[in-house]
Amino acid sequence: MNDQFRIPEVDFEALGWDDFSREYFEPEAPLLIRNVGTHFDKLRKVTSEVIHDRLAKKGLINRSTYWYEGRGFELEDYFEIPKLVSNSLGRSFVRERFCRIWTSAAGQVTPWHYDGNFVYVFNLQVKGKKHWRIVSPETPVSVYPFRRIARLVDDAELIGPARLSAEFELNEGDMVFLPPLWSHKVTSIGAENINVNWVATKQDEYKRSKLFHREIELLKLGLLFARVAGRRRVVDKFLGEGVDDYIENFAGVGFKFVESITSEVSNARALGRFAKEAMAVPFVYLDRRSIKATQAAFKQVQ
Repeated sequence: MNDQFRIPEVDFEALGWDDFSREYFEPEAPLLIRNVGTHFDKLRKVTSEVIHDRLAKKGLINRSTYWYEGRGFELEDYFEIPKLVSNSLGRSFVRERFCRIWTSAAGQVTPWHYDGNFVYVFNLQVKGKKHWRIVSPETPVSVYPFRRIARLVDDAELIGPARLSAEFELNEGDMVFLPPLWSHKVTSIGAENINVNWVATKQDEYKRSKLFHREIELLKLGLLFARVAGRRRVVDKFLGEGVDDYIENFAGVGFKFVESITSEVSNARALGRFAKEAMAVPFVYLDRRSIKATQAAFKQVQ
């Protein structure tokens, strides 16, 4: 049986908030939204030069490891926030810099990964074209220990009968809603590709998927290391993948959110997760050269 599905598509003009919330936002189902850009004339003025030479120099955006990030409302002269997105943000934990801007050239590819902090993403294709592959957290791909990046295996294994997956393309003016914990791999097709993302973390109940349980077990482990053992730097290096104060700033809320979402996880269960992750550590050594090459390619995305 092939579990690949066709991601639902809807025209932006035909999508109301109530239907979106009931059918996609709350149940955490991905959605492809067409013809968003046709309603935003400002988008046509955005180029890589505007991003690099104007927005960055004005201090409206900061350069992160992989993207630029800024306060979405301060950027509305360039990236107007659709009402659908602002309604979602209003029901979420929102970081100070919740708007991410990606620029990439043709042929650049992200590794298979899923996003941390339980964020959902609205990804709008401003210029160019990208090919997406996504995999459900119910049928997750194999990831490296204490990481959210998938092991370097053949794509046929990642998109195949054992996975609930989909493929689609984002053209200029299209937007995808990607729920929390969905793994994805994105290939830039256009000569110049610009994407704006709005990211946040739901305040409401989460779908209990396989990846959800892995994440809350790892977070509980992070609490044990950070608060009991005093090993916050270890947590930042491994669970945070190099992000400082990972637990303290998680989802823009910090310890309060982490304690709430991990309340069902016992210390024994968290230590069991540690044992499972540790058993996979040898794969990191075996794949070390490929990992470095993949990380280098990913950093070139912007």
